[in-house]
Amino acid sequence: PQRIGRPARVPCVAIDVAREVQASRVVYLGASHRRARFQFAPPIVRRIFRAITQSRSSDMTSTILETAKLRMRDKGAAYAGDVTPAEAGQLVGTASARIIDVRSRFEWEFVGRVDGSDLIEWRIYEPDGTSAIRSRPNGAFVEQLRALAKPEETLLFLCRSGVRSQGAAAAATAAGYPHSYNILEGFEGNADDNKRRGNSGGWRRAGLPWIQG
Repeated sequence: PQRIGRPARVPCVAIDVAREVQASRVVYLGASHRRARFQFAPPIVRRIFRAITQSRSSDMTSTILETAKLRMRDKGAAYAGDVTPAEAGQLVGTASARIIDVRSRFEWEFVGRVDGSDLIEWRIYEPDGTSAIRSRPNGAFVEQLRALAKPEETLLFLCRSGVRSQGAAAAATAAGYPHSYNILEGFEGNADDNKRRGNSGGWRRAGLPWIQG
C-alpha cells in the first residue's frame, strides 16, 4: 500500500511514453508495440501526446501555407498560394486540407489519382463528331465546387502539370474560397526531353501515394 502524502508511482509504460513524447521520438505509431504502449498509457499521457502532436501539426500547416503565400508575391496570381507536391502530401496527411483534382475524368481514372481526392473537371473533353476530341470550359465548375466544399476549407487544386489548377484556384478564390492553393508540377509533372511525363516533377515523381483504375 502507498503511504499517505506520497505521490503515486507512475506506471513504467507512462514514463516510457512521456519520455518519448518529450524527446519527440513518437512521430508515427504504426508499429504494433508502440501502438500497444500508447493504448495502455494513462489518460493524462495520451492527452499530453495528442496535444503535442496537434500543436506540431498546426505549426507545420501554418509554415507550409505561409511559404505558399510567399511564393505568390511576385506572381500576382489571384489565389492564396503555391504548394509543392511534398507539402500538399503533408497537408492532406494531417487532414489540414483536401485535394480537388481538376483534370479530365479519363486522366483521373486511367492515369492515376490521389486516393481521397475529389474530381471537378476544369474543362470538359468530348468527341466532336469526328475522330478528334474537343474541350470546352466547365460552366458548372463553381456550382460543383460549392456542392463539395465549404468556403472555410483549405483546398489544394491539382491537374496534370500545374496549369489548369492555377485557373481553377483563381476561379475558386473569386467564388468565395479564400484558402485555395495550386499544387505545383501537378500529378505528372512537365514532359522531359523525350516528351514523356512522370520523370520531371509531379505528385507521382515525389513518391507520394496514388491509386489507379
